[in-house]
Amino acid sequence: MQKTPKFKIFYLIGIVLFLFSFGCSDDNDLEPYPLPLALQRMVHEVIVQYQAPGAALTVRFADGSTFSYAAGMADLGTQTPLTPQHLFRIGSVTKTITACGVLMLYQQGFFGLDDSVESILPGLIPVYGSQITVRMLLNHTSGLEDYVGCPYEGDYFFTAIVDDPIRAWTPLELVQVTVDCGLADTPGQSFLYSNANYIILGLIIEAVSGQAYEDFVQDNIFDALGMQDTLSPVQTGFPGDFARGYFEKDSDGLLYDYSIQSPSAVWAAGNVISTPADLLLWAEALSSGALLTQDAFDQRFVPVDMEVEDHPEATYGLGVLIAGPEEGHNGSVPGYQTQLFAVNGVYFAVYTNCYYQTKDNVSQVIYDKAKEILQAYDAL
Repeated sequence: MQKTPKFKIFYLIGIVLFLFSFGCSDDNDLEPYPLPLALQRMVHEVIVQYQAPGAALTVRFADGSTFSYAAGMADLGTQTPLTPQHLFRIGSVTKTITACGVLMLYQQGFFGLDDSVESILPGLIPVYGSQITVRMLLNHTSGLEDYVGCPYEGDYFFTAIVDDPIRAWTPLELVQVTVDCGLADTPGQSFLYSNANYIILGLIIEAVSGQAYEDFVQDNIFDALGMQDTLSPVQTGFPGDFARGYFEKDSDGLLYDYSIQSPSAVWAAGNVISTPADLLLWAEALSSGALLTQDAFDQRFVPVDMEVEDHPEATYGLGVLIAGPEEGHNGSVPGYQTQLFAVNGVYFAVYTNCYYQTKDNVSQVIYDKAKEILQAYDAL
C-alpha cells in the first residue's frame, strides 16, 4: 500500500479548485449562482476543506432531471480525474440490497419474518438461535455483537481487516467471531447495529434460494432493475474503471491506498460495487417497492427507535434508515464512504474515495450541504 501524505492531497485539490474557479468566472458573476453551479462549488469546497482525494454527487430531482458531478482525483498516483462513471465500494448501503433479497424470499412464502434463525439454519447460533428472528436480524434488534469490533487474535477484528485487507474470510468464520463475542443484549430488546446480522441474512438467502448470495442479488435485483454497473464481487479488485480508495489507517492524517481489498470481510453486509447512476436506480426501487409485494414493502418501513441522542427522529426499518422524510442508508469501508437517500421525492447518491478516522465523514458533509442548497432553491 502506498502512503499518500495529506499535503499532497491538499495541493492537488487546491489546483483543481483554482482552475475550476478561474474557468467559471466572468465579468457578470451570477448572484445567486444557478443551482448546478452552487452544488459544484460546494463539492469543491468540501474536498479542499477536508483534504479528500475526490467526491461525487448525483441528484435526481422530483421532475426527473438529474445533476451528476465529480471533483478531485480517482487516482492520486496518476492524477486521473474522478468522474461519476467510476466504480466504487458502497459499504453498508449493501444492507438495503440484502434486505430486499430476504423480503423477496419472504413474499414467496419460504419463511416468516418472525421465524427463528434456528428454524432456517439449524445450529448456526448455539443457544440463542431459537430466540433470534429474521425480523430482528433485519432491524438490528437481534442482540448480536458486531464482529467488526469483537476481540480477535489478541486485538480486534477490524484491526485484522486493516492489517491484511486481501485476506479471504468465510461467512461462517465471521459468524463464529460473533458467537464467541456473546450477546450484547437480549434478542428483541433494543437496537444495536451489527454487521453480523447481515452476514447471517446472506446465509439465509443462500440456504433458501439454493444460489450463491452474489448470484442471487445479480439475477433478482441488479439485472431486474437494469443496474449494469453493479455487482456483488468475489474478487479483491474491480471489473472496470474505478476510484482508488484511500484510508487513514493510523489516525495520523496520512492516507493509504486500500482500493484492493477482500469483499469477504463484509460480504452481504457491505461488499457491493456500483456507480452513482446505478445507485439512483436502486434508490427509486427502494422507495417505490418495485420488487416487493405491498405487504413486504409495508413491513420494510416498520421502524424501531435507533436511540440516537442527537437525532431522536432516527429509526431503522428492515434494512433502511428512516428519519422524518429521509429514507435510505449510508456506508463505509476502508477507502470509501457513501450516502444514498430519498427525501421528498428527490434522490441523493454521494460518495468519496477516502475514509478519515479523525475527520468528519466527507460524504455525509456533502449530503447535508446538498440538502441545504436544494432547500434554499426551493428544490427539496
